[in-house]
Amino acid sequence: MSLNASFQTVKVDGKEFIVKRDDLLEFPASGNKAFKLYFLTEILQNPHPYKKLVSYGGYQSNYMLALACIARYYQLDFDYHVLTLPEHVKDQPTGSLKRALATGMHLVEHKEKCTKAYLVKHYQNKGDLETSLILEQGGFQQEAEKGLKLCARQIEDYLERKKISKASIVIASGTGVSAYYLQKHLPSHYGVYTVACIGDADYLKKQFKQLQDIDEKATELPVILTLGKKYHFGKCYIEHLKTHQKLLHETGINFDLLYDPIAWQALLMHYHSLEKPVIYIHCGGTEGNESMYRRYRYLNLVR
Repeated sequence: MSLNASFQTVKVDGKEFIVKRDDLLEFPASGNKAFKLYFLTEILQNPHPYKKLVSYGGYQSNYMLALACIARYYQLDFDYHVLTLPEHVKDQPTGSLKRALATGMHLVEHKEKCTKAYLVKHYQNKGDLETSLILEQGGFQQEAEKGLKLCARQIEDYLERKKISKASIVIASGTGVSAYYLQKHLPSHYGVYTVACIGDADYLKKQFKQLQDIDEKATELPVILTLGKKYHFGKCYIEHLKTHQKLLHETGINFDLLYDPIAWQALLMHYHSLEKPVIYIHCGGTEGNESMYRRYRYLNLVR
């Protein structure tokens, strides 16, 4: 397994960017999920009591697929808890769900949303708590800091080799964990910017505040780049599709269809106000594009 970094210079709309190609990592997971879950390698490559990984969230989650791949790599069971699936999804799973199920993931459906506290009690009642490693939804946990510190070091090393003293580092945010810990571990002369892809800027600020509350070191917060329009996460928007296709055409890089289009729209909007060069961190997760394209075709937005 390797988390070796690679960087690629591209142009979009005539503007120059450096893409950190975290979609190419030689690791069971890609993108920021690989760094969020890096701490698991230290736990699982040494003697440990665990027989299974456990988490919860959306049924097309990139994080779910990342955990499924790690569980298979370390020969562990993987229980993933979701809200009751629509019948058509059960009959014909696609994208990240299809791939995760192919690893042997055990899907557990619930009528109401799960929490980590519920799962702890659930596995305690089953007598499996000691052998079950229960992880927060979307990687929202302090342990993610270990891998994101490594990610920050990779960026800093790259910029130092290129003798670049100032830069803007941009990453899409779901829970905000990646942006928060990158800000913490990058020198202050490199600005960290993020875009809220789940919820809005207020939601992201609350997530940052939760991380600050458990952090031993006071950390400045990343700058949130905003768009003039609010998007509902996971919903199909023609502008997202057009952005994805433009990126593929102009850079030759396949980006994810959930997070990256929103982040790139904000990035292009704010480009002139950002310190150059601009480094964009690829969020991985392209395995889910199959199911997203299927939805766009269903809506007659793409053929």
